[in-house]
Amino acid sequence: MRYLLIILSLVFWSCENILKQDESELCDAGYTEFGYSCYYNDDINVLNLFIQNSGESLNIELDDSNNDGEISWNELCRQNWVNGRLEQFSVFVGEVLPENNCNLSGNIPDNIGNWSELKYLDLGYHPDPDNTSGLLTGTIPESIGNLSKLESLYLYNNSFEGNAPNIFDGLTQLKTLWLCNNYLTGVLPESLWSLVNLEILYLEDNQFEGQISPDIINLVNLKDIWLNDNFFTGNLPDGIYHLSMLERLFIHNNQFEGQISSSISNLTQLVKINIQNNLFSGEFPNEICSLDIDFGHTFVDDVYYLDYLWQNFNIENNYFCPEYPLCIQDYISEQNTSECEE
Repeated sequence: MRYLLIILSLVFWSCENILKQDESELCDAGYTEFGYSCYYNDDINVLNLFIQNSGESLNIELDDSNNDGEISWNELCRQNWVNGRLEQFSVFVGEVLPENNCNLSGNIPDNIGNWSELKYLDLGYHPDPDNTSGLLTGTIPESIGNLSKLESLYLYNNSFEGNAPNIFDGLTQLKTLWLCNNYLTGVLPESLWSLVNLEILYLEDNQFEGQISPDIINLVNLKDIWLNDNFFTGNLPDGIYHLSMLERLFIHNNQFEGQISSSISNLTQLVKINIQNNLFSGEFPNEICSLDIDFGHTFVDDVYYLDYLWQNFNIENNYFCPEYPLCIQDYISEQNTSECEE
């Protein structure tokens, strides 16, 4: 009987060790087990630093895992993991509304470059009219340039400052870039013009300055560009008239000057253009009439959902001289013609 008990004890001990070994080997080294799945530690570390930097600003209403009154790494914002790596991260856990924002604050962690499998990153804020700026501050870290698989980058409506970093050479997959509504300054980085897959570029409502590089011609897939409400100067580069995919061109409220080229006829997909409140002069080219623009149409804002009304065509408050093309004669609005020849 004693020997039988000894044998049974050995069998039990062996089985217990096998179970423990199987449990401990569920995840490879460098991964953490949570809920019978494995998560990459370096990805988790970034999430924990976001939590640390944000402090009490986090939206505690989103504590939906254990309701302990704290936000843990697995509860932070909206995450999508594939094979243990973070591929999508968004501050919005549902519809893009202020109450659905997890309210990150402080600086973006420098180690965000560890999210090397990330394809989608949204750190923006809904532009609530009562609270137009988000809580993320500081400069945009250069380590974002390590996110080589990133396709969409949203950093809008925050309080970022300083120059936009020259990090875009490594972001070759990027299709959407929103840096709008911050306090970014200086000239645009040269690497920005290397984003050949870029389709949407929103840089409005910052403090950018200088001229637009002729290398904008490289953005062959660009459909939508908003540069308005900055301090850009100089003539529009010829390259902008070769962006054959361009549908929307919004460059109002700057200090652009010179004439609009007759090459605007190359922009065969263009349906919306706003160049009001600049220093453009000369005669507006007749070639504008070859484009499929509904010049008198207004539309509701479909980006920020604030019900703003926009015009398809707006060239108000420039220095354009008559005679004006027939198709836009009813939509010239106010022009300073003091320098025009009679």
